[in-house]
Amino acid sequence: MFYVCPACESGNKLDLTFDIKEYVCKTCSYLIDVENNKHQKHIKVPTENVVLDIGQKGIIDNTEYTVTGIIIENTEPVSFGENII
Repeated sequence: MFYVCPACESGNKLDLTFDIKEYVCKTCSYLIDVENNKHQKHIKVPTENVVLDIGQKGIIDNTEYTVTGIIIENTEPVSFGENII
């Protein structure tokens, strides 16, 4: 699939076998609504601890997989009264 970002007009090629509702432009990092072709909000791009790139392919147990997204978990300590978890 090929999409043109409505915010920056850059091309975004997504090698997927399923339909999507939204994607993040690789150039400007805006979240794009595919149905309306409108940018919704700017996404903070993670700068550290990202091991795989979106679109990267790999083989596990003779099955090819494509990275379609990443999840960033907030790992900062949380304080509950006197205890820090």
